[in-house]
Amino acid sequence: MFKLIVVVVAIVFVFIFATGNIDRVPVGFVVGQPIHMRLIFVILVSFLAGCLTTVLLRMYWAATSSRRGKNKLKGGSEEDPHF
Repeated sequence: MFKLIVVVVAIVFVFIFATGNIDRVPVGFVVGQPIHMRLIFVILVSFLAGCLTTVLLRMYWAATSSRRGKNKLKGGSEEDPHF
């Protein structure tokens, strides 16, 4: 029951946020004329691009750390290049 209430409240907040951001805004790219999009779509695309970047970076870091672990067995360096 508690989860249902939390989900309903979250949906209400998202709905209020979306309806408050329906204005059209110009979005300029490097080349060409700016296009006009609804602000909520600009926010959503930016959020999804950030999520995709995070997932891809984590996959890259996991792949390089697994290789680094194999190199450690062969006498490789223990330094972490990500920090």
